[in-house]
Amino acid sequence: MKLIINGQSQEYVCQDLTALLQILNKPANGLAIAVNEQIVPRQQWPQFQLTENDNISIFQAIAGG
Repeated sequence: MKLIINGQSQEYVCQDLTALLQILNKPANGLAIAVNEQIVPRQQWPQFQLTENDNISIFQAIAGG
C-alpha cells in the first residue's frame, strides 16, 4: 500500500504501525507517531490498522524543556 512517511511517498507491505517500524528498521524507543495529524498512543501501535495514503509522521523524542 502507498504510505506517506515524513513527506516521502512509498509503497509498503504492512498492516500496522509496529510492522511498519520493523520494515523501516526503527526502534520503538524514543519515538512518537502521528497518523493523519493525530498522535497514536504507543500501546495502540500493534493494532492500529494502516490504510492506503495514510500520512504518517515519525518523531524522535528530544529531552529538554
